[in-house]
Amino acid sequence: MRKILFYLVIAALVVSGRLFGAETITLQQSLQRVIDTYPSLRVAELQLQRARQQNARVESQLGWTLAGSGGYARDTALGIGAPLDRADIAASLQRKLASGASVGLDAGYSRDDASDTFSPLIPNPSDVTDVGLSWRQPLAKGLGNPQYKQGLVSAEAEVNIAEADRRTLHDSLARQVADLYYSAALTQANIKNAAQALDRARRLKKYLQDNAGLGIAEETDLLQAEAQLRTRIAERRALRVAWEQQRTNLNRLMGRDWNAEFNPAPAASMVPLAGNFDAMFEQVENHNPDLMRNRAQVVIADAAIGLKRDAHKDDLDVVFSVGNRTTTGDVDITGGNIDESELIGGVRLEYSRALDRRGLDAELYQAQLDRDIASQEIKTLQHDLRYNLSGLLAEIEASRAALSSFRARLVSEQRKFEEAIQRYRTGRTTTEDLIRFESDLFLAEITVEQQAIELARRHTDLDVLRGIIWESIAPLNPDVPAYSRPMRGKR
Repeated sequence: MRKILFYLVIAALVVSGRLFGAETITLQQSLQRVIDTYPSLRVAELQLQRARQQNARVESQLGWTLAGSGGYARDTALGIGAPLDRADIAASLQRKLASGASVGLDAGYSRDDASDTFSPLIPNPSDVTDVGLSWRQPLAKGLGNPQYKQGLVSAEAEVNIAEADRRTLHDSLARQVADLYYSAALTQANIKNAAQALDRARRLKKYLQDNAGLGIAEETDLLQAEAQLRTRIAERRALRVAWEQQRTNLNRLMGRDWNAEFNPAPAASMVPLAGNFDAMFEQVENHNPDLMRNRAQVVIADAAIGLKRDAHKDDLDVVFSVGNRTTTGDVDITGGNIDESELIGGVRLEYSRALDRRGLDAELYQAQLDRDIASQEIKTLQHDLRYNLSGLLAEIEASRAALSSFRARLVSEQRKFEEAIQRYRTGRTTTEDLIRFESDLFLAEITVEQQAIELARRHTDLDVLRGIIWESIAPLNPDVPAYSRPMRGKR
C-alpha cells in the first residue's frame, strides 16, 4: 500500500509540473500561439484583404476607357448605285469624372473609292479625318456621380463588415481558449489539492495503524481512514481523466503536441476595476462585432437609398462637342485635288424618362426597410450590451468579495483542522470528527481555487467584451493591426 501511495504522489507531482520542467503558460501566451497556428484566422485575414480590394474596384470607375474599331465594306454610292469601296478606322478615349460629367476624345479616318460619282465636284477617292472633344454634363440623374461616391461609402462599409466577421471569429476563439484554459487550471488546482488531501489521508491512516498496534485504535477508525483514502484516490483518478482531455484540446488549438505538458497560470486580480461605466461601455460599443456589422449595414442601406433616389430622376444631359474635320481627295472636273479643314462642333440636349417606376419604388422601399431593420438591431444590441456589461461588472465585484471571504474561511478551516489533530492525539475528539474536519478543509481549498479561477475568467470575459483581450497579442499579419479602426457610423 505504501508503494501505491508513493507512486500516486509522484504522478501528482508530474501532473502539477514539479517534475521534468513542464512549461508554465499564461492565457495571453495561449492566445498568441493560437493566433500563430490556427488556420481559420488566416481565412479571416484573407477575407478582410479581399474586402479592401473593393475600394480599388470603385476607384476604377474614374479610369480612362479606350475603344477602337476598323473595317472594310463593299457598298453602293448614294443616289447613283455605283460600286463603292469604304475603309474606316476609329478610336476613342472616354472618362467619367467624380462630378458625374463625362469627357471623351474621338478620332477617326475613312476612305471612300467609288467607280463613279454623283458630281464631278465630289472628290473621289476621298479621305476624311475627324478629331473631336466631347463633354457630357448630367443635369438630373447622375449629377454628382452618386454611383461612384456611394460606391466608395459601400466599399468602406464592406471592409467594416469583413472586420466585424474577423472580430467575431477572434472573440469566439478567445472565449473557447479561455474556457479550456480556466477549466484546465481548475483541474490542475484540484489535482494539487487532491494530492495534499491524499497525503493527509495517508498520514492519518498511518497514525491509526500505529495506534492500532498499541491497542488504542478501533477497527472502525481504520475502516473510516481507509474509506477516506480510497475516496481521495478515486477523486484524483477522475481529475486525471479530465486533465488529459483538456490538455489535448488546448494543445490542439495552440499547435503543440497532443500530450505536451504545461502549467496554466491564471491570475485573479483583487484590484478594483479602473475607469467608469460610460468609458467601458464606449469601448464595448466600439469593439462589438455585431454593432459594427449593423452600423455598416446602415451605411450600405443609406448608399442604396441615395442610388435609388437618383435612379428616380429623369435622364437630362447636355452634350458639348468641338473638333476638326479634314477632307482630302481628287476632283475630276479640275484634274486636281482638294484639302479642306473645318472646325466643327455643337450642343444638344438629351432626355429620357421611365414611364413605369414600380420597380424603382419597390427597390427604394426595400432599401429603406433594410436601414430600419439595421437601426432597430443597433438599438437592441446597445440595450443588451449595457445590461451585459452591468451584469459582468457586478459579478466581478461579487466574485472578488466572495473570494476574500472564502480565503478567510480557508484560514479558519486550516486552524480548525490543526487544532483537531492536536485534540485527537490527546483523545479529546473522535476519528469521525477528524475526517469531517479534513473534508471541510479539502472543500475550502477547492472552493478558494474555484473562486479565484472564476474571478480570473470573468475578468477575461470583460476583456473580450471591451475588445482589449488581443491588445498585447501580435497579429497574424504584421501589416494588419490586431483590430482595424472601427467605423464611426450613426448610432
